[in-house]
Amino acid sequence: MNRYLRGLTHNVARVEAGADDPKLRPWKFELAPNDVAIRIEHWIESQPTWSLGERRLGNAGVKLSLTRRTRILRFVDDIEISIEPSDDGSSVTAESRSRIGKGDLGQNRRNLLELRDALNLSC
Repeated sequence: MNRYLRGLTHNVARVEAGADDPKLRPWKFELAPNDVAIRIEHWIESQPTWSLGERRLGNAGVKLSLTRRTRILRFVDDIEISIEPSDDGSSVTAESRSRIGKGDLGQNRRNLLELRDALNLSC
């Protein structure tokens, strides 16, 4: 499905194993899960359109619930981040989902890429 049609018919984007886009495959860090979570939380504090909803600690790592509000129309997207330990640090998966509508015009993908860029990751 081409990118434009996908933007009209999908309102979710995921960072997951096997993603077609290498930028949306699990992000790797040479830090412990809690340290990655702190890094994300510090970045969110400086962003006017992002908010931290909840932080949950578990046996397998840290889960963060975030929101991002679009600047003009003020739509809210929910972002769930899972930070799990890996052999050499942490692995991060995430999902960004629109609260309303059937298509997001690519906004959820942009949310994930904005977060990825803020964490200084590269493919």
